[in-house]
Amino acid sequence: MKKKITDFAIDILIYIVGCSIYSVAVTVLVSANEISPGGITGIATAINYLLGLPSGLVVFVLNIPILIVGFIKLGGMFIIKTAVATSIMSVTLELSETFLPAFKTDKILACVFGGMIMGLGLSIILMRGATTGGVDIIAKLINRKFAKQSSNNTLNQVSCCSHLKRR
Repeated sequence: MKKKITDFAIDILIYIVGCSIYSVAVTVLVSANEISPGGITGIATAINYLLGLPSGLVVFVLNIPILIVGFIKLGGMFIIKTAVATSIMSVTLELSETFLPAFKTDKILACVFGGMIMGLGLSIILMRGATTGGVDIIAKLINRKFAKQSSNNTLNQVSCCSHLKRR
């Protein structure tokens, strides 16, 4: 029991690191250059851009129903870890939007470096058995129902549906 608590505490610390890296990339490079990333974060970024609502709050609110359905259909520790990581990401996204300056640069450079840094943050989170919610859970649910295709293909298809063009 003590080992499980210690492991979960380590998971939380690693989620904080991964979510912070991801949030910095979204705020400083991607969103600052009017680029919308994929998934729920991209939808939240577009809503922030259009309506001025805080991205972290929008990410959190949009993930609540997905996490509930995921818990009912998938259950287990994966959804609990993902809920924790999603909550942390919402907070780090808000903190980075509040305290970090935007870095305006060439859109191609912002895409490349923002994507690389976001990928680093996400990979740190994935290494500890969680995701940042949203599209990852939707892809798992779809893949569970239609097991003929790989989960990577499902994730790419769902992610493509979430992209919004910003002006």
